[in-house]
Amino acid sequence: MIVGKPIAVVDTNVIVDLYSWHDFNEHFERLITTASLPGVPIDDPTSLMRITRARDALLLAICFHKTNATTFGLSESVTLLNRLTVFDRDGKPLPDDERIRRLAFTKTFLWFVKTRLLTGWKDAMRDSDLKGNDADRAFVAYAKENELPLITNEGFGPLGINKKSLMQKLAREQGVRIIQAIDFYADKIDDMAEGIAFFLRFRAEAPEYLKWYVKRHPEGKKAVQQILRHLDRHYEYLLSDDPRAPRLKPIKLLTCR
Repeated sequence: MIVGKPIAVVDTNVIVDLYSWHDFNEHFERLITTASLPGVPIDDPTSLMRITRARDALLLAICFHKTNATTFGLSESVTLLNRLTVFDRDGKPLPDDERIRRLAFTKTFLWFVKTRLLTGWKDAMRDSDLKGNDADRAFVAYAKENELPLITNEGFGPLGINKKSLMQKLAREQGVRIIQAIDFYADKIDDMAEGIAFFLRFRAEAPEYLKWYVKRHPEGKKAVQQILRHLDRHYEYLLSDDPRAPRLKPIKLLTCR
């Protein structure tokens, strides 16, 4: 059930870039592992794409919160995120430590970041079994019917936007305005000011969330402490003056051992 009138349609891939860190971490973990210098060069197209997608998804969520926005989506994102905490991109079961950290990140985002820090955003989702191309068609149809912009990362790769992707093609054919996250939030918020405000709220409220979580799940104290430390560095990195600048100090990745 949708509460309030949506102001935008948000594609599943944007939600995944916000709620999941697997693509971001897998890419930079390989660079950090193979790099021979203290700093890791991140000015290649794939690295910049990964940083941009993660940063812009976060700033979009901050914008939704700041403007008390209601958005439209499909439950496909929940299904996909659940799958990403269990299997890798090839469908193989994840090692225990990777499964634990992906699950810990997703739960911490849902129970802390979304529930406590992004309360202004109503991400109304329609329960649906649609996925893949069928979901893409449903997103475009809803955007057309309700005259809404469609925010997506469909076709957004290291070399820019692939205009031949299905959603891009469908949107053009249906006259739907298809945009990236930055196109939506750029003229609505001061991204540096709001990013800093979000980060300060994260740091201020993290201790209280930790107490709340440990009281209910004492066996998970170590894991949630680690995930909060990692999220702190992750957000500080994404919300810095210029996270796209080359040779930034890499994030030390989380381990749950």
